[in-house]
Amino acid sequence: MPSRKRQREEAEAPLTDDRGRSHPGYRDYRFYSEQRYWQQRHTLDRSFEWFLTGTAQLMPLLDLLLAPDRLDSRVLDLGCGTSSLLSDMRAAGYTGQLRGVDFSPRAVSCCSAAARAAGHGAAAPSFHCADAANLSSLVGDGDVDVVVDKATLHGIFSSPRGEQIAARVLSEVHRIMADGGMLLSISG
Repeated sequence: MPSRKRQREEAEAPLTDDRGRSHPGYRDYRFYSEQRYWQQRHTLDRSFEWFLTGTAQLMPLLDLLLAPDRLDSRVLDLGCGTSSLLSDMRAAGYTGQLRGVDFSPRAVSCCSAAARAAGHGAAAPSFHCADAANLSSLVGDGDVDVVVDKATLHGIFSSPRGEQIAARVLSEVHRIMADGGMLLSISG
């Protein structure tokens, strides 16, 4: 087993992201539950889709589960990162309230700017800086029909305190979910 010093050196070693850019600890999953990691990460990734090359791959699943009867669903993208999912949903005809939350202000800023640029006007999805384990200032009890988790729980479970954090997040998802609501969790 490597020493603590060696583990720390490996975690801090410059690694290369998928676009050939160097970033300390880029793929060290132990940091995926930490806000400061994502603040740094989102300076590199202005737009990034987890587990998919684009949200176009996810839309057929959403259409199967939601369309045409639930196009007006209130959707929350939990840990939205810099994904274009909600803007893509709006462009595809989803009319309900579309909200994204992430604890990285940089991610929220990127998503907000992209949604404005997509030209949805007043119908643009909204993005909020919030911790997925405490959404009480943003979302009331039973106020969401669909929660989309695209790698958020995956990242949380990768951290040393993952089980405890995930339990709080899932408790919060349960609180905000409407009767008959749906959690769509995509993980690797």
